[in-house]
This record gives sequence, structure tokens and C-alpha cells, in this order.
Amino acid sequence: MRTEGILLFGFYICHECEQEIVATNPSDASYQYYVEKLRSINQSSYTI
Repeated sequence: MRTEGILLFGFYICHECEQEIVATNPSDASYQYYVEKLRSINQSSYTI
């Protein structure tokens, strides 16, 4: 089990994923993927 990471609106993001998200350039193909996933985490926090 990973012990390092962050909690974002009650969702755990491991350290490796956090680093990948932070290092992703807006011109990278995966950038929009991360934006959509983070947006869905944000939206789910309003329905709780």
C-alpha cells in the first residue's frame, strides 16, 4: 500500500500520479485526461 500522496476532496492521489499530473505539459495528449478526471473529483465533492 502506498503511503505518500495527497487527499483531494476525499480522494487519494498517490505520489507518483501527483508528480505525473504536475509535470504534464498542456500540449501533452494526457493533459486533457487529467483535467477531466480532476474536474470529476471536484464535481463529486459537491454531491456529497
